[in-house]
Amino acid sequence: MSESTTLPESEKQLATTPSNHQIAESSKAKKKTTKNKDSAKSENPNPNEEVETILPETIALKTPKAHAKRLAAAQKLSEELKALQAFLMVLLMNYSGRITGKLGELIHKLGSSETECNDLPSAKAISQLVKRVHNVQSKPHKGKLKDLAQFEKLLQNLADKIL
Repeated sequence: MSESTTLPESEKQLATTPSNHQIAESSKAKKKTTKNKDSAKSENPNPNEEVETILPETIALKTPKAHAKRLAAAQKLSEELKALQAFLMVLLMNYSGRITGKLGELIHKLGSSETECNDLPSAKAISQLVKRVHNVQSKPHKGKLKDLAQFEKLLQNLADKIL
């Protein structure tokens, strides 16, 4: 059978895939020479001497059917990851909304002229809370979960004392 326009593109690719024997032969022929930089761990004490390493080109699949299965599995994983990404975006939006809402409540209660003095903690307690807020150390550009947990714990503590 010729590889003209009668074969679909995926079958053309499978038809031109080299056999296991061809790959084994080509990988034996491919050698890489490197300098031995780690003389303490290697058997060769001379670090400037070149060492030959055989590198296989690829690992061949046994059949075109196995190739198709691998592609189908990869496509399925890609779809699942897209769904997970959408789930994560919704989760982050809800989390952000909840945290910023609680922060807004605190700001409103502390900054409102309608708040009764008896509803607020003592001046000493408020100054301690100010120090705690000021001493929050975080690296937001790294986006670590521990920073969010620390922030949420501080916010909960403030809410417990103020609200």
